[in-house]
Amino acid sequence: FSALLVPLGLSLALRQNLAQPLQNLLAGVRRADSGDLDIHIPLQVEDEFGYLTHAFNKMAAELNALIIGLEDRVTERTAQLTETTAYLDNILRSATKYAIITFDHELHVTYFNPMAETLYGISAAEALGKPIAAIPLLAIDSEQFEIELRYAETDGAYEYVRARETRQGTQHIATDRKSVAG
Repeated sequence: FSALLVPLGLSLALRQNLAQPLQNLLAGVRRADSGDLDIHIPLQVEDEFGYLTHAFNKMAAELNALIIGLEDRVTERTAQLTETTAYLDNILRSATKYAIITFDHELHVTYFNPMAETLYGISAAEALGKPIAAIPLLAIDSEQFEIELRYAETDGAYEYVRARETRQGTQHIATDRKSVAG
């Protein structure tokens, strides 16, 4: 009878001291792998598995704290950028004497203020995202604009002034290009 109890006892001891801690650790790893880092595996034994479990719990807690911290920083920075963008947009929209148009490096319109709408006869909604050549009055200067842009990229800045006759009289358009890369 004791010959049967020893293997059974050994089997239960192995299960309790080896298999169960390993299964708990594996379950924690699976949760972490699925993105849940808010986990804590109960420490069952004070051996190598206990050390691994403790190290895993510490690592998961540190990663969770880092992610939460980064998410908070992103939220805070996004709010700051939204506020700054609104402030700058208000300034640019208040510029009633100047047409302000910005372009990206592919010469697509990224900003078009109300005076630009008046001067070029197209709404900001129609202009945004379009290439310079797709806006009729800008298309006339699109080749010159590209030349200026290349100057700005190589020399850092370029100025261009031209006069245009309109129903309201002569309009002088000054363009000042500065490279953002330099």
